Amino acid sequence: MNKKGMTLLELMVYMVLAALLLAPIMMLMRDSSMNMTRDATRVDMMMSGRDILNIMYDDIRNMGFKLNDGLGVIKEAAYLGLGTDEKKDSSSFVHLDGHANDPPKPAFDELDFIRGGLSSGVDTIAYFVDGSRQLVRAEVAANGDNKNERVLARNVEALQFEYADESMATWWFGSDPMDPNPFNINDAIIGGGLDNKKSVRFIRVSLVLKDDKQLAPAPMQPFTVGNFEVVPEGNALYERHQIVIPVPNNGVFPQ
Repeated sequence: MNKKGMTLLELMVYMVLAALLLAPIMMLMRDSSMNMTRDATRVDMMMSGRDILNIMYDDIRNMGFKLNDGLGVIKEAAYLGLGTDEKKDSSSFVHLDGHANDPPKPAFDELDFIRGGLSSGVDTIAYFVDGSRQLVRAEVAANGDNKNERVLARNVEALQFEYADESMATWWFGSDPMDPNPFNINDAIIGGGLDNKKSVRFIRVSLVLKDDKQLAPAPMQPFTVGNFEVVPEGNALYERHQIVIPVPNNGVFPQ
């Protein structure tokens, strides 16, 4: 450098040296920011999933305890379907592969269940994933229409329900023809291993939430929930949540 200042060549050399020194710092700051965003997103997904499953736990465990007329005759409203007395479905829930109002989707199960008291009417509650991939809790009217819908989660990747009797030795899916131990959960009388639906005493709920921000450091490996395999896309984040809910009053009528 002379008294008149830096030459163009010297300036270019200084700029290259500065870039070489700053590049690692910029990369470190970028990675640190991404890690913080990823961790915050994952914590949010974990907390949201936990809160949703707690809502479902408190709701589903109260199914059953249905109505009679005080003389020991069970009210028709407490049954899930009609038929001869020995063929009536006296359980407290219906399982659907996919939401009833949409084309069936293997990732999304629906659970409808009823609950009642000694003097009040019978309530029917449904949990399902709608066409916008939102987890919805709805009350079902007598004509089958949903009312008082409440969105619990968005961007749901999977919702699966599995069922077990008191022993919990085997978990059954819904009516899955590929299941080696098929159990048509909607058949009130015949099932592969269970005499009928009213013997179900535990329901396992699996919920997978997805975040599309591509924050994962590497693509996640496929994993299975219920009878559905989740295949992660790109570097999206997925969070799996699961809970086992006891349903001691399933199919129970007051004496």
